[in-house]
Amino acid sequence: MNLRHYLLALILGDAAAWLAWFLIVTLVNPIDSTGLIFVGFFLTLFLALLGFFTLLLTIFRLRKHDEGEIEACLRTGVRQGGVLSLLCTLALVLSSHGYFSIGILFLLLAAAGLIEYAYLSAETERGG
Repeated sequence: MNLRHYLLALILGDAAAWLAWFLIVTLVNPIDSTGLIFVGFFLTLFLALLGFFTLLLTIFRLRKHDEGEIEACLRTGVRQGGVLSLLCTLALVLSSHGYFSIGILFLLLAAAGLIEYAYLSAETERGG
């Protein structure tokens, strides 16, 4: 799969995730819904944010780096997009349950930083 096909598949998948999230927001009554609807809401939001951040970060990195580093740019974009979308989704889940505060935000940011640091440390040890 070349880069153009990868980005096209990513855009189409992201559009489908945003559409699913939009349908849940507009068609479902949150008062009468079950916990499964909330899981669907947060899961589709996570997937939509994952696609958005991955696409954004991948395009940003591809513009910044050489053509020979395409695979590294894709891996980094997916990894960082996943961490960012997980961070946003966890913040919203905690906020919906009344547990979100500035202290929790800093803990989530610190956890995201530690994940990135652990990955970069492991990559450096492998020689990559």
